[in-house]
Amino acid sequence: MNILIADKADPFLIKNLTKSSHLVDYQPLLTQEELILALQNSNTEILIVRSTQVTKEAIQGAKSLKWIIRAGAGTDNINIDAAKKSNISVSNCPGTNSRAVAELTIGLIISIDRKIPDNVISLREGKWNKKRFSNALGLYGKRLGLIGYGNISKLVASTAQTLGMKISVYSSHCNQQELKSQNIDLQSNLSVLASECDIISIHCSSRKDTIGLIDKTFFEHMKENAYIINTSRKEIINQTDLVHALKNKSIFAALDVFEGEEKTPEGEYHGELQHLPNVYCTHHIGASTQQAQEAVSEMIYDMIQTYDKTGKKHYVIG
Repeated sequence: MNILIADKADPFLIKNLTKSSHLVDYQPLLTQEELILALQNSNTEILIVRSTQVTKEAIQGAKSLKWIIRAGAGTDNINIDAAKKSNISVSNCPGTNSRAVAELTIGLIISIDRKIPDNVISLREGKWNKKRFSNALGLYGKRLGLIGYGNISKLVASTAQTLGMKISVYSSHCNQQELKSQNIDLQSNLSVLASECDIISIHCSSRKDTIGLIDKTFFEHMKENAYIINTSRKEIINQTDLVHALKNKSIFAALDVFEGEEKTPEGEYHGELQHLPNVYCTHHIGASTQQAQEAVSEMIYDMIQTYDKTGKKHYVIG
């Protein structure tokens, strides 16, 4: 089969697909225009992407494309509607990066509480200020509110409980009995969740009903000195309302996804979050561990081998 990999991929995937007699074209640095031309002028049957945008123009112009595989859970960088109209399947790799994102989430929570990045920056500047950094609140007994309760959220919850934290969940897709057995509270009102939790962590997909879910009203209900974490999708938070809250209220944010983030591996950021003292931003690295990438590569390889042998495509969206 003719396969185009249009993002950085684990060597395992390239090596094993090639060994299995597939024709692999590895071009991780394609621009939007180059991707369109590549799909127009080649016999690519399977396109593998991670962050690369697969636009309507790229899909409509594709000569031989049958299947787009997203090397991760979300598919918001792929025009699903255009793919359906062109009879091209779109699949993701669910669950492969859950632990990596959960680890980053816990890391950000601890980093805020202990001001770890500020500690490091201060020392690199040649300053010693133990008094400034010796006033962490601590996490034991604090209430963590989870918005969404999928694989990532469950891992965050179990880890937080080992730290002695109490858990509340806001989600329409969870089993009440399961939550009760795990000593987790279900909260049906988002504003109440905001008002009762010391830390909020977002773990839901980008849908019509979740875009802008965290807005001015939510921030108004947040407790003073509360934290909000987003390692899911930038659209979930109304960033204008977030910036206003950060400037006018004693809250702290940690964001792995946000408006204005660079879409290429290297570049510059000069957005509105750059100099705010009460926000930590990371470089959209939630799924970027070697373990996660190896798991994704193994899943994609198995998916393609199954398709080649049986014609069956796994994890097709819609």
